[in-house]
Amino acid sequence: MRFCSNGGENNSQFSIINSQFVKFLYYLSLGSNLGKREEYLSRAIDLLNEQAGKVLAQSSFFYSEPWGFESENAFCNCCVSLLSALEPLALLEITQEIERQMGRHHKTEKNADGTAAYQDRIIDIDILECYRWENGQKATPITLQTPALILPHPLMEERDFVMIPLREICDSKNGVFKCSINSN
Repeated sequence: MRFCSNGGENNSQFSIINSQFVKFLYYLSLGSNLGKREEYLSRAIDLLNEQAGKVLAQSSFFYSEPWGFESENAFCNCCVSLLSALEPLALLEITQEIERQMGRHHKTEKNADGTAAYQDRIIDIDILECYRWENGQKATPITLQTPALILPHPLMEERDFVMIPLREICDSKNGVFKCSINSN
């Protein structure tokens, strides 16, 4: 499935054409704790399909209390697998643009001590893992350490709201979505 520009000025929008150009399999976590949470997650998944690649699998919704901050608003979370021709940093730009399109204008800031200052959000999209996609299957895991993105996500295994939905899509019968997470 090749990703091509839709012909407009925004070259970040892609449609799927030919599988020989797909390069990466991603696992993403999505969350929302404001408003119509399930609708926001579904809309974000639609936008990922339109702008970033092809969503192959989606977990069930998982509900949880906020992690790392206090709020009266519980989260709705899910995970998806995504095939894409986009390099990891290009996908990060797309996911952040989708967040902006949906009304999220403040990313997580740092406290004075360097810890994250989390807050309520309409939508949050995190890239968890990335694999090179070769011959129609997951191959080499991609590791990355930049100021903008670390792969695999360094905190994913500490978060049930990530790991439970991720296991759901990584344990499919055909094995295509088997990933490197612990299953305990």
